[in-house]
Amino acid sequence: MWIFIIFFFSITFIYTVMHLSLAQSKKVYGIALFSIAIVPLVLYRFSAQQTNQTLEWISNQPSIVSGIAMLQVFEGFLMLCLTVLQLKGYFTPKFLNWTAWITLFPSAIFLSGLFFLQTYLFLAIDNIPYSILAFSFVFALILILLVSIFLVKKTIKDWNARLEIKALIIVFQLLSAMFLPLIAKGNKVTFSQITIEFIPILFTASVIFALVGIGYFIYKRNNNSIS
Repeated sequence: MWIFIIFFFSITFIYTVMHLSLAQSKKVYGIALFSIAIVPLVLYRFSAQQTNQTLEWISNQPSIVSGIAMLQVFEGFLMLCLTVLQLKGYFTPKFLNWTAWITLFPSAIFLSGLFFLQTYLFLAIDNIPYSILAFSFVFALILILLVSIFLVKKTIKDWNARLEIKALIIVFQLLSAMFLPLIAKGNKVTFSQITIEFIPILFTASVIFALVGIGYFIYKRNNNSIS
C-alpha cells in the first residue's frame, strides 16, 4: 500500500512545485511557502505520539487506498477549476486581485504526505529532541521547494507553459486515481486484500503518460496553428 502513497505523494510534490512557481507576487509566494511549512510544525507533537504499530495498522487498512484515490479525484477536479480561474485572472486584470491568491491553496494529499514523512523521521532517529527534528524537517522542506521552484523557473521561463504543465499534472492525477483498480491484482478489486503487481503498474503508467503526452502535443500543435 505504501507504494500507492509514495506514488500519489510524488505527483502532488511535482504539482506543488509547479503551483508555487506560478505565484504572481513575492507576497503570495512567501505566504504560500509559510502555509506549507507551518503544517509540520503544528502537527509535530501529534507526529511524535505515533508508533511503528500505528503505521503498521494504517498499512494494513486496504480501504486507505480507495480513500486516497477518491481524495485524488476530488482534489484534481477542484484544482483544475482553480487553474482555469487562475488563467482567466492572469489575462483579465479585473479578476487578478483575487485569482492571484489561488497559489495559497495547497494540495491536501501533499500536506498529508508531509505528516507521514515527519512521523517516519521521528521513528527513525533517536536521541534528538522532536522539536529540533521538526525544525530541521521544515528547513529541508523549504530548501527543496525553493531549489525545485528555482530550477523550474529557469528551465520553463514562460508562465503560460508552466500553467499548462500544471494542468497536465492535474489530469495525470485524475487519471492515476481513475486507473487505480488496474494497479491492483485482477480486474475485480476487493480493497480488503490488495496484491501489488508490477506489470499492471507499468502498463497503467505507460497508458497514462501516453494519454497525457498525446493531449499535450495536440494542444501545442493547435495552439501554434492558431498563432
